[in-house]
Amino acid sequence: LMTLNLSVYIAFTIVFSMVLSAIIYYLIEKPAIDYAHKLTR
Repeated sequence: LMTLNLSVYIAFTIVFSMVLSAIIYYLIEKPAIDYAHKLTR
């Protein structure tokens, strides 16, 4: 039972970090890239 909880915790942590990085990318990186493209044109 303990190993099952550990694997679920690890999987949840991986998914959570992926979702968090995706949110950060769309909130910060994408607008910054679009803004940089506007400046270069």
